[in-house]
This record gives sequence, C-alpha cells and structure tokens, in this order.
Amino acid sequence: MVVERGVSAAKPLEKREGGSLLLGRIAQRDVGGVVAVKLDRLFRNTIDCLENVMSWSVEGVALHLIDFGGQSIDTGTAMGKMFLTVAAGFAELERNLISERTRNTLERLRQQNRKTGGDSPFGFMVGSDKQTLVPRPREQFVITQIRKMRDDGLSIRKIAETLNQKGVAARGKKWHPTTVARLLNR
Repeated sequence: MVVERGVSAAKPLEKREGGSLLLGRIAQRDVGGVVAVKLDRLFRNTIDCLENVMSWSVEGVALHLIDFGGQSIDTGTAMGKMFLTVAAGFAELERNLISERTRNTLERLRQQNRKTGGDSPFGFMVGSDKQTLVPRPREQFVITQIRKMRDDGLSIRKIAETLNQKGVAARGKKWHPTTVARLLNR
C-alpha cells in the first residue's frame, strides 16, 4: 500500500515520492490494481492521468475508484476512455478553479493592505491587529525612489546596484533585481 499525505495531486505522479514508488511497483509487476478514494487524489492534470492510466492498462493494471462504487474504469473500452478523460478533465478544472480563487483572494487582500502570509512586505509592518499592513515611512520613501529611478529609465538590475552602492538597506539584506521587480509589481 502506498499512502501520500499532504502532497498535491497537481504535482506529476512520477515526481511525488509515493507516486514514484507506485510506478516502480507497477514496472516490477508487483501491482494488479490501483485503488484510490477519488481520481483527483491521484491526478489533477488530465494528460498525466491519461498517460499513466493508459500505460497501466497495457501492463494489465486496473484503476479502481472508491467514490464510484469501487468499480474499475475499463480503459480498454471507448466508454471507459471517455469517462476517464472527462473525470480527469474535471479534476484539472477544479485545481485550476482553486488556483484562481486563491490568486483572486490574495490580490484582494493585497489591495486592502492585509497580510497575506509570511513576513510583511518591504514598506510595511504588521499592525496591532496582526492582519493589517501599516506603512513604514522610511521604506515607503525607498519604494518611491525605486519607482522614480525606474521612471527615469534605469534597468531593474541598475536600480539594485545603485541601492547597494548607496548602502540603502533592504531589511539588512542586499538588494537583488528580483526584489526590486517584486516591489515595482506590488
């Protein structure tokens, strides 16, 4: 039995520890069937699902999904292939919808100057309510200077170099072009 906890099915099966173990056992012909509670616990990518299940079918390995009454999907039939394709498509759709909702929620929180996780972004500190971001005047001044340098035509790399040369602290760290780009995109 292979159990994966806390691993996203969006990650390709072969790149997951449990998935790699399962595929190895299938290759060694130690597995006669794969049992999963739901298809979306195995796969959240339609192509990954179809490629794996089709190769299992060639090896004589059946897929059994418990949330479908424990019935196997016969990928050797036209109906079985169609059902698997549709089910895998819906699993991928749900993953994409979750990603969209998460992105939209995080963007809305950023627009409301709310904490979105981890440390507070440069230019802000977390307020007394532990959720609201409060501007840090010195860091806000640095952000204003960064935007001005960019408006004046300096490259992101040159802005980082200039800040480092002037000794402008990025919370005790060296400025990197990716940090500058992130600030400009916020």
